[in-house]
This record gives sequence, C-alpha cells and structure tokens, in this order.
Amino acid sequence: MLDPGGRRGRTGVEQPDHEVVALAPHRGHLRPVDPERPAGRCVPAGGAADPGPLERHEERVGRVVEAGGSPVAAVGEERVVEGDVALQLRAGERVEVDPNKRDPLDFVLWKHAKPGEPSWESPWGPGRPGWHIECSAMSQALLGTRFDIHGGGMDLKFPHHENEIAQSRAASGDLFARVWMHNGFLNVNEEKMSKSLGNFFTIRDVLARVRDPEVIRYFVLSSHYRGPINYTLDQLTQADAALTRIYTALRDVPEGAPVRASQFTASFCDAMDDDFNTPEALAVLQSAARAVNSAKDRGDSEAAAALATELRTLAAVLWLLRLKPEEWLKKSSGDDAAAFTDRVESLIAQRNEARARRDFAAADRIRAELASLGVILEDRPGGKTDWRRA
Repeated sequence: MLDPGGRRGRTGVEQPDHEVVALAPHRGHLRPVDPERPAGRCVPAGGAADPGPLERHEERVGRVVEAGGSPVAAVGEERVVEGDVALQLRAGERVEVDPNKRDPLDFVLWKHAKPGEPSWESPWGPGRPGWHIECSAMSQALLGTRFDIHGGGMDLKFPHHENEIAQSRAASGDLFARVWMHNGFLNVNEEKMSKSLGNFFTIRDVLARVRDPEVIRYFVLSSHYRGPINYTLDQLTQADAALTRIYTALRDVPEGAPVRASQFTASFCDAMDDDFNTPEALAVLQSAARAVNSAKDRGDSEAAAALATELRTLAAVLWLLRLKPEEWLKKSSGDDAAAFTDRVESLIAQRNEARARRDFAAADRIRAELASLGVILEDRPGGKTDWRRA
C-alpha cells in the first residue's frame, strides 16, 4: 500500500530501514539530499564516487500501482491475488495487523517522510522507497527484468522476497529471478553472532588471524550454504590444515601438464550440481590430493603432474589454490609475516654457515630455535634447505 501523506502506520512487514534512518545521521551514513541532484541516483556519504544512474524508484512504484487492476499469474514461490498488488501472506504473523490498511496483506511501496528524514519528491508526496521496492529497482536496473539467481538470508524469504516477487512481476510482467538461494546464519561458538552478546567481529578481524584469505574461503565452503556456519578458532585451524595438506601434495610437482578429466572431475561436478554441495566438493579435492601423493610415492611423475593439474583446475572453481605451494607453506598470519620470514631466512643462513664449518652443535641449536618458532626444515641435496610452517 502507499503510505498516506502525513500518516505513518505499521505495515505488517519488517522495516529495518527505520532503524537506518534513525541512526544514520549520527554515524555519517546519510547527508542532506541535494535538490539539484537527479532523483534515483545513489547519494553516498563522504562524497564517494557515484556508481551510476539507477532507475527512479517512483517510476517503478507507479508501474506497480498501474498493474494493480490486473491479475498477476502465480508462478513458483509467488502467491498473488487479483486486484490490489498483494501476496497471500500470513497476516499478523510477524507483527500485529495495521488497522489502517485496506487489506492486511498490503505492504508499503513508498513511505511518507517524517520531519527531518531524508526524502525525495514523488507523485505521492515527499518520501523514500519502501524496503522491498529498493531491491526490485536496483536489481532490475542492473540485471534486467529476468535474471538467473537471487540470493539472501533465510530470514528474507518472508516477507521481503515474497513482496519483491509480487511487485517486480506486477511492474514488468516478466519472470524476475529464475532461482532463489537462501543462506544460513553465522554462529560463533554455537551462539548467534550479535553485538549484544559481545561476539561480533568483522572480516578484517578474521583476516588478521589467518595466513591467507583462502583459509576463510575454505572454512565457509566447508558448510553448505543453506545450513548454519559455526565460527570458532578451531574451525579456522582445521581449514588451514586442510589447505596445507593439499598444498603439500602439490609441492615439487611441475605445472603445465595437460588436463585429463578423471573420476575426480565427475565427482566434483556431481557435488556442485547437487545444490552447490561444497562440503562434498572439498572432499573430492582432498581425495585428489591423496592421489597426487600416491603417484609421487610410486615415482610416477607423469600421473602426479596430470592429477595436480586436474586438482588445480577443480579448485579454481572455488577460487582456491591460487598460490604457489612454496609461498603458501611459508606464509604466516599477522602484520609481522614479512619480518618473520626474514628472521627464518637469516637463521637458516646461519645454520648453513655452521654446517659448512662443521660446527654441528651450533647448527643443531639453530634448528631447535627454528622448531620453537613452528618452522620445519627440510635439507635437500646440494646443500639447499627448504622450510615450511608446522
């Protein structure tokens, strides 16, 4: 429904933008609207670069209103009735039904602005787009009236995505999204992440704990996207160890061998075709890594190279194994990673000098010091010494 001028009642749906509007002036997220600025363009705080024109929200609202007198076919998850643009929603399930509505299933397309709130002029008076219409306008302006995948959290199925479907199809008459994918929530130590519980953190916080962003990617992919993800430091450690096993298998295996699809490729594709079953896809990568190790152990360098190429090719689908094995094995977490590497290289040079002058006691002391730092040495023929993190 259109919020009547001068009157704002509850709408029967979630409206998190109310909180945004209330808090944004204090956090610098919003700034006064420039009347000379074309409507329908993003107005970022701090004068950031304009990302480009978007379709005017009020134009889309108008088309939805015009479509209100015609029936809209029910397709997929959509449940739309004749007459007013509405869904066969569960009235009163989320909040009490607003007595000002013509129908308890109505939802806001355009919200009348209270004094002091950011607003744009429209045929219905000054206001701002409703939560649902914003997403319809942006997605269709950038992706068209029909696109393949629309994602979001499980909590957005109702009412947000159901309302988005109704108004988008009413405005365009097209299918809108072909596939809907809803992800599970992130828990921290089996508890929901929230600021009130004090277990809230940012991606920057996590990046400081891992040797490479691939650890976070592997951790996330270890759970199915529709299920909950439980974040613990132990889970990050396990993800790091799993990637290290694969990188260790790829070490000393030359790149560039022709790609030969084997049962690993078939199993990987089957897993990904099964509703993006990434945990099973990662299990296939681990199996392929074990096959590389077996080929290396029996001295079959050709088979090892072919399997390694296949492994890298499959992992690239998930944006994993982007580093050289030697680079991965020497990386460490934190801002002191470069200083740590320099220290290790210096100690190895000192150890090699001690070995050259046959001072094996000094060499053993340096080796023990490196071990206390979590460094494993591997002496190679010809006096070369490789190292990796334990």
